[in-house]
Amino acid sequence: MTANANMLRWILGAIGMALVAYAISDHPFYGGAPGFGAIQAAILGFGLLTIGCAFIRKDWLAGACMLVASTLGTIGIAELLAEALFAKSLRPIYQYDQELIFRLLPNAEAETTRLPANGGQTVRHRTNSLGMRGDELDLEDNAPRILVYGDSFIHASYSQDEDTFCGRLQSEIASQFDLEATVVNAGVSSYSPDQVLIRMQTELESLAPDLVIVSIFAGNDYGDLLRKKLFRLNGDGELEENAWTLQQRQKIAFELNHRESLLKRMTKTALSSRQVQSGLTVLTFDTALVQSTREYEEYVLQGNNVVSNAYTGYYSADIALRPDSPSAQYKVNLMTQIIGQIATAANEAAVPLALLIIPSPHDLIAGYDGWMRDTAKYPSYNERNLTAPLEAAARDFSIPHLNLHDVLAQRDPGRLFFIENDNHWNDAGQKIAASAMADYLGRSGLIEILRSEHN
Repeated sequence: MTANANMLRWILGAIGMALVAYAISDHPFYGGAPGFGAIQAAILGFGLLTIGCAFIRKDWLAGACMLVASTLGTIGIAELLAEALFAKSLRPIYQYDQELIFRLLPNAEAETTRLPANGGQTVRHRTNSLGMRGDELDLEDNAPRILVYGDSFIHASYSQDEDTFCGRLQSEIASQFDLEATVVNAGVSSYSPDQVLIRMQTELESLAPDLVIVSIFAGNDYGDLLRKKLFRLNGDGELEENAWTLQQRQKIAFELNHRESLLKRMTKTALSSRQVQSGLTVLTFDTALVQSTREYEEYVLQGNNVVSNAYTGYYSADIALRPDSPSAQYKVNLMTQIIGQIATAANEAAVPLALLIIPSPHDLIAGYDGWMRDTAKYPSYNERNLTAPLEAAARDFSIPHLNLHDVLAQRDPGRLFFIENDNHWNDAGQKIAASAMADYLGRSGLIEILRSEHN
């Protein structure tokens, strides 16, 4: 009995010391960001308590061992179950990138659940070895290859593969023109045209597309250029690369995406969700205007090169409501220069280029998502203020382009977009957009270029 008791004491002491050592090791699985936190303190306390149990009465030792083992075992099983059941929905499929800020992980799986107001469906998708949504890309395939760049409107994590803009475009080209093209989804949620430009400069040669389509979401892509801080305009109004740095907290978040306990992430997500709901700020055109002006002042006037917001975009209210303001003019000029460089990248790779302009639902649907515009307060507002500069830039650089404003406006736009703080197009919107794009490719002669190169 004494030998058994001594063994139990040694076991409790060893487990306790291991817990103490882990608590002070600052390992990211439970430690999270560098520094001693509350969970580490809890692990340390549990470890010290376990060590203390090694000195209790011998008739209590077996019970103490059972309690410690069952506690740790329960946590371990819970972690395994959480990883199996929730990893695809709770672990972002992004990784830090020193040139692009972030990119999609290759060979990853993810799932998105739509809000109840938008149907509540759960959608699963995967990335291939290139970090692009969809199946593995066969670079030896002789079928015409169309590469579509863009943000969440193209990535479309909220739709099944066949219902995305890219999936629909491939089907439309096949049905309208009897052409079996491969449409590659190179969209990444939260990307902006500057990130697309960098990717084109490095990817077009290896991917060898026969056509590149670059989509620009007029709603927030202007402001994204200032939030990402990858480029700026110099004193002569010319585009130049910017020496940006990623906020340390943001960089740590990327590193922890796939190294942190999922139970811990679930707890933090639940707590942050409650905090957001309790202190929720309702976005309006006025608040969006404040945000749009602030990001200009921070980046352009104050010269702040630290990227603190790599994901969240805001309606470019300064361009929509006050197009003559300094912030609006700077953003339009910056966007124009970016589009010019996109055209240059395509020309250097000898790849035909088309621009797809996606309007904001706020400019298509009166009172969309509860946003009410005071026309007397903002007399310069026009529903085309955000898309018109993109069309002008496309004309300046001789880029074939399609503005979807009229296409969507004439098709009852209220049924083409999600609602309740989700301004993306739904499956119906993507279908209409893809059909219009396929028709435009035919009218512009780009389909015949694709066909002739593969005959």
